[in-house]
Amino acid sequence: MEAPGLREDGSFDMPVTEEHIGAGLLDSISSGMYPNVYDILREYIQNAIDAHAAWVRISITKHEVTILDNGDGMGLAELDNARKVGVSGKPGTGKVGFRGIGVYSSFAVCDQVEVVSRPKSGDGIFRLHFDHAGVRAETERVSGGRRNTPPLSATLDRHTRIFPGDEKAVPKEAGDGAFTYIRLIRPTQHFRARLNDEAKVRQYLTSSVPLNFPEAGFEHADEVRGTLENWVPTLNLIRIHYRFGNGQDEVFTQPRVSNVLRPVFRVVQTKSGVTVGFIWACVSRSRSQLEPEEARGFQMRFRGFGINNRRFPKVFWPSRGGGQLYEWVTGEIYVLDETLVPTVDRANFEEGESRDRLYDLLKKVFDGFEKVVSRRREALRNIERGAEELGPPGRLSKGRKDVQKGLTTLGKLRSEFASNP
Repeated sequence: MEAPGLREDGSFDMPVTEEHIGAGLLDSISSGMYPNVYDILREYIQNAIDAHAAWVRISITKHEVTILDNGDGMGLAELDNARKVGVSGKPGTGKVGFRGIGVYSSFAVCDQVEVVSRPKSGDGIFRLHFDHAGVRAETERVSGGRRNTPPLSATLDRHTRIFPGDEKAVPKEAGDGAFTYIRLIRPTQHFRARLNDEAKVRQYLTSSVPLNFPEAGFEHADEVRGTLENWVPTLNLIRIHYRFGNGQDEVFTQPRVSNVLRPVFRVVQTKSGVTVGFIWACVSRSRSQLEPEEARGFQMRFRGFGINNRRFPKVFWPSRGGGQLYEWVTGEIYVLDETLVPTVDRANFEEGESRDRLYDLLKKVFDGFEKVVSRRREALRNIERGAEELGPPGRLSKGRKDVQKGLTTLGKLRSEFASNP
């Protein structure tokens, strides 16, 4: 190789070209960023929420997985942008996605992807086709003992196409408005089996996705939702209609929680008054753990989507009593500090000063929660125990003293733990 010329800074004049980025990158990023196949669903749900969808319909069959939303839809320019890799365009927009992977998240779990969409502008219907199997065949081809690594841009040009759409391709549930309809064609057996596991799908969606509250079964839903709308700029709660391979339909919402007190709200602020989080919480009305079990504890959320699961925030809960009173509370922690960045698996935030500051503040807030729950449990215990030992009417027995003590404590807690931010 003849030595190239030099640049002004003294380096060789050897620019990076498309040959430096092979098509094998797609498999690396899709497999590396989405080791949990449910994260692939989350990626598409994120796109629907970014498009202001109110609902998403997911259907699993033997030959394809379909995802339909009633969001703003995409025109030619947006569909072309969807073909880009590692170019998100979302930071600073209040939208969820930030790593620029998008539709390529399903690269390793299906042979083809089709995206049919009608934009809100009503400019027509368009169809984007990805031939994932074709890309994989190119990158897996071996010649002369060496794996073929064609340039990524040239490979995508050969295996992605945008076509005029057809009304026949529009599912009836889309109606006449804007929509996006995604078909993951010929999914792998493993992917399909995982998406048909109702228990695991339920567990994942209720913790990871900003689901709307149930229409019935949680009496404080309107109050919580209304308060969140005032404090969480990126709030967009969504309904998910899910059809399993056996034809069973399920509507996923947040857990139905009964027998809890009115919600309490807390703004999480730094000493300088910077708001970094917002919390709502409901405490079990009775002197027992909250039901159902999957509603116990707090779900941490960033831009609406879950960070880890409800067990994760227990590390901030005081250890008094073995942390058992954590099981008496249900709620959510909305993280509002935009300097934080979730880890790829969304099990935590990336390390840094902002994360340390948030977690220190959460420990203080949870310490206050724990003290109130502990005092309330003790007050209920006094009332229950005293009621069993009231003694004759008109006589100030020990039982009556216990009841009065418990009622006094509840009155103080009511004034100290007012239901407002």
